[in-house]
Amino acid sequence: MNKKVQAQRLNEAIQKLQSARALIKTKHLRHAKQQIHDAVASCGYIVYKKGKKMRKG
Repeated sequence: MNKKVQAQRLNEAIQKLQSARALIKTKHLRHAKQQIHDAVASCGYIVYKKGKKMRKG
């Protein structure tokens, strides 16, 4: 995964976490939980790919 795509995924994750924060303030916890789950999943994908590359080398 190149740096541009990785940066884009991280920015999307940050936006989802900010959205979740706003949802928590308005007591929409179920939607906030989904946003947090999506953000962590996209970050986890980046970490998984990076770790896989490091193990090969």
